[in-house]
Amino acid sequence: MINIYSTKQVLYSTYALVLVLCSCNRELELERDSHNDTSFIQFTDNILRFNSLEELNQVVNSLKISDTYNLNTKTTPDFVSLRQSLIEQGLRNFTDEELTIIQEEGLLYEPEDSLISDPYYCAVLNKDREIIVGNNYYRYVKDGVIKCNVSDLMTLEDTLDNQIQSIDTSELSAGETVTLRNDVQFTKLV
Repeated sequence: MINIYSTKQVLYSTYALVLVLCSCNRELELERDSHNDTSFIQFTDNILRFNSLEELNQVVNSLKISDTYNLNTKTTPDFVSLRQSLIEQGLRNFTDEELTIIQEEGLLYEPEDSLISDPYYCAVLNKDREIIVGNNYYRYVKDGVIKCNVSDLMTLEDTLDNQIQSIDTSELSAGETVTLRNDVQFTKLV
């Protein structure tokens, strides 16, 4: 038995299929947009500030889901992420000829940081590798991360670099934490 569909049936079926596919795409767009809500992000001295680790994870995951490295930082247009800083530094190393070739061929320059391997996490750190989560300030440095209370940051700012340089990391194991003066902690990561 041969079924012959009328042109009208095929047209309606095709129209219904297109509607279903379009609505699925629209749902995906809406889902991506809802994941990209970064309006709750705060700034302290050009450092992104998150109320909790969960908020930070939410933003990093939303960047991964939307496959973008750009935050909605309209409230602080001066914010430069570590990733953006690395791109700018890297592009300065190319000659004009190399930049022309890169543009003509539509190539993308993807920088890699020597300390932070996750490009999405590089998008939430500032160019000095700093971030604030809850009441804690973090700065990624060679071999590890420095942590102190945000309220202590202003009084420590001048001495923090000296404290970082005074750490002998060769005697520490990965994951080991040492407390420096003024409740500044260093945790060895590698």
